[in-house]
Amino acid sequence: MITLIKEFTYRGNPEEFSNSYHLDSVPASRGDWVDLVGALGSQERTCVSGAVTYKRGLVYDNSDHPALYTIVYADEGGEFTGDLIGTEGDVTAGDQAAVVSVNTGLVGSSGKPIWLRKYFHSVYELSGTDVDSLASTTIAALSSFMTNLRDSEIQSGHFYADKNGRRPDGTVRVDEFVTTRTLKRRGKRPH
Repeated sequence: MITLIKEFTYRGNPEEFSNSYHLDSVPASRGDWVDLVGALGSQERTCVSGAVTYKRGLVYDNSDHPALYTIVYADEGGEFTGDLIGTEGDVTAGDQAAVVSVNTGLVGSSGKPIWLRKYFHSVYELSGTDVDSLASTTIAALSSFMTNLRDSEIQSGHFYADKNGRRPDGTVRVDEFVTTRTLKRRGKRPH
């Protein structure tokens, strides 16, 4: 598993958020992990604005164990920022997010489909009276990212998978509405 950790400004302070990605196989060496963290970050950066900086990746050979390595982008060629460009609307507020999902093709014990979801902060929403909706550029970027993640290798024969190593093969879905995602840094409410 790889967890990509990003940073942006939230309520005037640096705030981190992350997304984790299981793989269908375990890389053989630290160098392979570095390559994968770099490749995945390069693909994911299309989903967030330039206000987001990619800081590091945590890598696991088993998600139930501590991280094998912390791959720091500054030590491996440099940090980089998101490159989602909005042609309409504004960047969402800090604790607002977009969600993209891919259906695993499996159903849970309740009979409902199982989806793998990723949340992204610092995306573009529509302006004016429709600020609850994502901008079309955001929807297109998220859909393209998840479709590529589902259909193509990340790097060197390693593919995105669920926690059991099974590659998802279902429909990609982007929620057209802005949602909320709680961040760690919460300002105190006035008394």
